[in-house]
This record gives sequence, structure tokens and C-alpha cells, in this order.
Amino acid sequence: MINQVRHVLVGFRKSVGSQQIVADDLGISRQYLSAIEKGNRNPTVKLMVEMSNYFGVSERNLFPDLFLQTNATN
Repeated sequence: MINQVRHVLVGFRKSVGSQQIVADDLGISRQYLSAIEKGNRNPTVKLMVEMSNYFGVSERNLFPDLFLQTNATN
């Protein structure tokens, strides 16, 4: 089952094409991309930035589970 917070990543990937197409474009294996989408693996910082640029969306939006949530009040 796909981790809830990775649905955004899956949606962007599906808008481009198959896992194989996106993995080839990013220079990673399809299996690694699948594990990232499922939340079983996390991307490196470099890959996170590359994916952000590839999909044209911020790292925080693609991987909200990897960023701290703060409830700061002013």
C-alpha cells in the first residue's frame, strides 16, 4: 500500500508516464523509484532536488513526510 504522503509523488509521476520512463529520465532503477513511491525508501538529498526540478514542484510538496512540521506562533 502506498504511504499517504507519497500520493503527490505518484500523481506527478503518472502525469509523465510509467515508472520506467521516469526512472530512466532520473538515472535510477524502476525498483528504487517504486520503493520511494511506496515509502519503503527515501531519496538522497541530491535525488530529491533532481525530482523536484523534474516535476517542477518543491521538495516539501513531493516528500512532506521528510520535513518537520512546525506550529510556530508569532
